[in-house]
Amino acid sequence: MHVELAQSAAQELELDVLHIVPTGVAWHKSGVLTAALHRKEMVRLAFHPLVLSAQREGCLVLLDERELNSDQPSYTINTLHALQALYPGAEFFVVMGQDQAQQFETWKNHDEIRQLARLVVAKRPGAAHRWHNEALGPFIALRCGPFELSATQVRQAIGQGQDVSSLIPDSVLRYIQQQGLYHFTS
Repeated sequence: MHVELAQSAAQELELDVLHIVPTGVAWHKSGVLTAALHRKEMVRLAFHPLVLSAQREGCLVLLDERELNSDQPSYTINTLHALQALYPGAEFFVVMGQDQAQQFETWKNHDEIRQLARLVVAKRPGAAHRWHNEALGPFIALRCGPFELSATQVRQAIGQGQDVSSLIPDSVLRYIQQQGLYHFTS
């Protein structure tokens, strides 16, 4: 899901550089996230093929660890400011799924995010043709997908012992199994 979303964004938006930024300390989640070292490795495994193919097409794909390496809550606005310092004068895009877009008004400094970057949304199946969130304002709808399941639903399916082999890369599934991640303990 995330890899296809990133690949579509890189192609449709004709990006020069794509930063994959795993969340560090999630301000919006009440539960504990999987350890940063596991999330980093799963991202590296999942995105490795995209890194190689994107380079052939002229897009640099980077695993950006800035949020993972911070003990402060992860806020998109802070990451945008850091990237602006790294790439002065560049045009920025924030790519998100529809589930996050529907909650955009809860994001820290969402109005400023809209001023600093163009918002890009991957819609879910069954979404209204002209779906809109007032706080989100105008956005670019990716032509990829639609993606039926969220990452949370995939983790839950793994915990319930369901087959997710068609939903995530084999290398990531092997890593999850080897590390014993996402299994419910009753």
